[in-house]
Amino acid sequence: MNRGVTNQVHTNKNSRIFSNALLVTAMFLIASLGSNCASSMETTHREALFDGSKAIIIDHTCTDLSKIPTYWLDKAKELTIYYAHTSHGSQIVSGAEFLAKQNPQYGFAANHTNAQHPCLPVAEYAIRMCHTFGSPATFWESYYQSGGYTRIAGNTGLFNFAMFSWCGQQSSNTEKQVRRYLEALDGYEKEYPEMRFIYMTGHTDGRNRNLRWNNEMVREYCAKHNKVLFDFADIESWSPDGKYYSLADDDCTWCASWCDKHPEDCAELPNNCAHSPNKGGNTQNRYNCVQKAKAFWWMMARLAGWTPDK
Repeated sequence: MNRGVTNQVHTNKNSRIFSNALLVTAMFLIASLGSNCASSMETTHREALFDGSKAIIIDHTCTDLSKIPTYWLDKAKELTIYYAHTSHGSQIVSGAEFLAKQNPQYGFAANHTNAQHPCLPVAEYAIRMCHTFGSPATFWESYYQSGGYTRIAGNTGLFNFAMFSWCGQQSSNTEKQVRRYLEALDGYEKEYPEMRFIYMTGHTDGRNRNLRWNNEMVREYCAKHNKVLFDFADIESWSPDGKYYSLADDDCTWCASWCDKHPEDCAELPNNCAHSPNKGGNTQNRYNCVQKAKAFWWMMARLAGWTPDK
């Protein structure tokens, strides 16, 4: 390698290390500050990250379903989605099924099927989903091999969209693994141009800095490359009144206090919501699934063509 190339490699490496150090420092400061200051810093950071991007970012600001026009709710019901998930990802399904029972305006039908035989439910006036248990090995890592369940789903021609939910892998993934995930989903989008792939962050995990860094890698990539991102962790980190919980965990750190102050929001909740346990007879953490389902509906309306007012 000649000296010019060597210097460039070292420069790029040093720039990356410096950038990473700044990000880790910023995340540490956000996690250490009081809630009001942390909320302001996190909001400013996200606005800067996504400024000018054409990405579709689904986060904590995307849960007010009253803002979605009926026309776009109806258009969303024309869409189909293939969804591979483990237990955490089932929160979206549990919440969406609950919303559909509460209000037929949010029609949702799902088939839980064997990954080798993906199929859609027979339903009208509903978002139709085929969902299956899926690990990284069976969903995105199969991109680097021949065949795989994702290609089986893609080859059916049944689905407009495909999505994969992490379990706890993002808490321990290496930077190389995250980059392979991003590369794989982008590759699948090129392989199946009629089926758009939805990216996702890993669920919250308290003080885990590795998780924060890995999730930020996903956000930055989606912003830069105009992808669709369902920001699972961000939805868990904010209560509906805009308070940021820097140490949020996957069982919904703020749900109980929110429900105590807003009992009308939690008068009825899903019968089940994975990783939102019944603590001492308290079912309020199941509001976690409701928020995820609202964000899912917002996402599907966006994918149907809706552009919300700023």
